[in-house]
Amino acid sequence: MRELVGTTLDRLPAPWFRRLRAAYARAVADGDRGIRRRTLQAAVAVARYRSLPEDEFTVADYPDVRLTGADSVVTSYVYWFGGDGYEGAETRWWRRACRRATSILELGANVGYYTVQGGPGRTRGPGTWRWSRTPRPRRSCAATSSSTGSSTWR
Repeated sequence: MRELVGTTLDRLPAPWFRRLRAAYARAVADGDRGIRRRTLQAAVAVARYRSLPEDEFTVADYPDVRLTGADSVVTSYVYWFGGDGYEGAETRWWRRACRRATSILELGANVGYYTVQGGPGRTRGPGTWRWSRTPRPRRSCAATSSSTGSSTWR
């Protein structure tokens, strides 16, 4: 059923989905808890089965983080629901922990979501070391942090 929905949605114009994502992100940012947000959230819950309409995107609620639109459940969820909608508490904790770290070893980095979330706002100097490894690098995507200018892999 999901494949049928995704295939059907892929036939619709990509700009429609970009506008839907932007409207939902605005509703979340504005703190809207009403019918508008719930309607947009329901539409986004269906739209996430479509292929991503962009090859590279900025995470809606973390504008200093960009991800490549790899064919992954993680990137799809982050694209549509943002970082806080994906794993909000964990993301905020990870960002705080990485700001204070001098070395980071991330094993099983998958698409690099936490790798780039750890980059922005680091208070340590250029001597900070970061390693990210994933057991299946073919499924990984490039992920960048605009504040550090770093990128992971393709």
